[in-house]
Amino acid sequence: MIDNLGNKLFEELKNQNKIISSVESFTGGQFISKITKNPGASNVCKGGMVTYSNSSKITLLGIDKKEIEKFGVVSEEIAFQMALNGRKIFNSDINVSFTGNAGPGVLENKPRGLFFIGFSTKEKTIVKRYYCNELKRDELILFAINEANKIIINYLKKG
Repeated sequence: MIDNLGNKLFEELKNQNKIISSVESFTGGQFISKITKNPGASNVCKGGMVTYSNSSKITLLGIDKKEIEKFGVVSEEIAFQMALNGRKIFNSDINVSFTGNAGPGVLENKPRGLFFIGFSTKEKTIVKRYYCNELKRDELILFAINEANKIIINYLKKG
């Protein structure tokens, strides 16, 4: 299912001549790797950043340390900034961000299974919240990638 959606996303991006990028934390670059495995990926992909640590979010994305301290990295606010800043850095049509707690334990007093997907275009930036504590770590990451694919495909089809 994931590879099918990843391939479908690649084809939609290609057909609409759209350029994507990603800023990933708990997904560790797996989202963008699903796109770059396709021949011709350089025509639709500007790149991806794995900002796993707080310091990389601060230094590479320009997210204010005080915002991270206030909201925590597993938050709607940081997912929003990751999505928006990533799109600006890559100068892409679409940027997707992932931040969350894949476990095994609690992070920032936030439960395992809580994650956020940010989605930014030149017109808007939105964040969706998810909580799936019944999934194992790698299942949760694949679920997040699957959800992002659906969000982007839906946007490309509807505008």
